[in-house]
Amino acid sequence: MPESEVTARAKLADVTLPSSLTINEGDRLTGLWLLTESLTDQARLRTLLHRFAYRLGSDPALIDVPHALVAVPGTRCERVHPTRTVHVETWAREQRYALTDIERWLDMFPRLRERRT
Repeated sequence: MPESEVTARAKLADVTLPSSLTINEGDRLTGLWLLTESLTDQARLRTLLHRFAYRLGSDPALIDVPHALVAVPGTRCERVHPTRTVHVETWAREQRYALTDIERWLDMFPRLRERRT
């Protein structure tokens, strides 16, 4: 197992709010957290995604919601050799989180300073 995969797995395992769904995309692991309520406030969503990415050291490309892509299980990842089949590693259908629980968990860690543009 490559060192980067070991590191990614360790970071996901360190989260006290386990992901509802973990997808092995062949070249990265993606954790998804299902919510108990809809999140329609784009500013709040962006802030939460930034904080999650900072906390987990994850791919910042997944923060840009309109452009964020997650591979579909059953497809092939051709960005690595040999190619790999994308698959679901864990799926806890009932594992859902209130936004306040996620924010409370993130509040336990230092915040990323917001960039001013």
